[in-house]
Amino acid sequence: MASPPFCSVVGMACALAAAPVQATDFNLTGEVMIGTCDWSLGSADRLVMLDPVAASQLPASGGSHYVSFELNLQGCSPAVRQATFRFNGSPDPDEPTHFRNAGDAAGVAVVLVSEDDRVIAADGSDSERAAAVTGKAARLRLRAGYWRLAGQTPGVGSVAATATVTLRYE
Repeated sequence: MASPPFCSVVGMACALAAAPVQATDFNLTGEVMIGTCDWSLGSADRLVMLDPVAASQLPASGGSHYVSFELNLQGCSPAVRQATFRFNGSPDPDEPTHFRNAGDAAGVAVVLVSEDDRVIAADGSDSERAAAVTGKAARLRLRAGYWRLAGQTPGVGSVAATATVTLRYE
């Protein structure tokens, strides 16, 4: 171990070696957001109950026995002008725009439709709907119903599907 330089004679110059300089770069990232909204009571983790239906009452094609419901947001930040709801779930293998039935009724899927009568596609192909924010709130009106799969005979049993919603604010 080297000892530090020592100068004892007055007027003599001592040279001290400078420690090497070390430098590093680092990156800072972040995101400035315009704000968010809160789910209104009953809109988050919602269960939509379809009314029981006889298999014989399902039409040969198309949806039926719809139940209307809403997803509501409240307490939106003042800068939020629009909320976009993006839906996804398990698409039915035979009709991927409809939600796969996780229940035991064969030949049936679940259809989700927005207020403009467009099917919200489970496969992500047409799965976003926008709602204007007014008075710090937004509302998306929807309908869910049974969908008889083409060329299949509907069976008796339970029908269940899950749709996940992601929000984007503008």
